[in-house]
Amino acid sequence: MRPRKGAPDTFDVGGLRHTLLRLKSGDEDHVAVPIFDRQLEFARAGARLIAKATRIIAVEGNYLLLRRAPWSDLSGLFNITLLIETSADVLREPLTAR
Repeated sequence: MRPRKGAPDTFDVGGLRHTLLRLKSGDEDHVAVPIFDRQLEFARAGARLIAKATRIIAVEGNYLLLRRAPWSDLSGLFNITLLIETSADVLREPLTAR
């Protein structure tokens, strides 16, 4: 799927949903979460620990509010959602640089 890297169907949405459910439940002292390493252009599993005491978690991504399954299954897990709209020109520069 490398030629389509970054497209909605290249993400582990089920894994994200499961992680968000674990965080929301508060049953564990820490939950290991992946981070995307821009230098490696690769997601590193379990690269960060989020403590149970963490009260605010910001989740950002291009498809989090996509209105089709499996992305739409995430909407109930967010307390607040924000959509930042900008022009294609503003978006194009950093994407092209990558």
